Amino acid sequence: MTEDEYEKLLERAYMNMPQTKGTGERFVVPKADVMVEGKNTIFRNFFEIVEVIRRTPEHFLAYLLKELGTPGEIKEKRVIFKSKISPQMLNERIETYVNTYVICSECGRPDTKLVKEDRIWMLECEACGARAPVTASKSAKPKQEKFELKQGETYEFKIEEIGKKGDGVARIPPYIIYIYGAKAPGEIVRARVTKIAGTVVFATRI
Repeated sequence: MTEDEYEKLLERAYMNMPQTKGTGERFVVPKADVMVEGKNTIFRNFFEIVEVIRRTPEHFLAYLLKELGTPGEIKEKRVIFKSKISPQMLNERIETYVNTYVICSECGRPDTKLVKEDRIWMLECEACGARAPVTASKSAKPKQEKFELKQGETYEFKIEEIGKKGDGVARIPPYIIYIYGAKAPGEIVRARVTKIAGTVVFATRI
């Protein structure tokens, strides 16, 4: 089989893949609208954020109370914290919650649902199909820029497995890379990216 024939087969296979689900909308979490009254802090747009991230108010609030180390309650569609909380601190905790319990670690999309199995929370992505246990973070971390592959460029890939067609398979989130000419799991190969279709990448060993 020639390289051209191989790429045509892979392209045809990709065209027959089911379409992934996704909202197609830009995901923007509103900043917390906070007001301090005496010794209390009022989180006025709590339910607006709950609607955007599509999580239950109970789970979201329980996380915030634990991370902020303060008691609080939902009252008249607002959350009242029984201590003074700065907007920066609250927004950092919201960002951490979203990165942990909402954003898919594989494709980076928010089209996920949270499922509890026994005592473990699982994050299931409706966009790429990924499924993984949630690993909670205790503090807000800066977002890392995603690695971007470019068509025509050459990269080094570590082969994780061999696909059904005999091609090597490598993974660099959010990408899955099919490498023509790679034959052995564990080897590191140089390959030129020939086609990028979403998060599916085709490359040829050089």
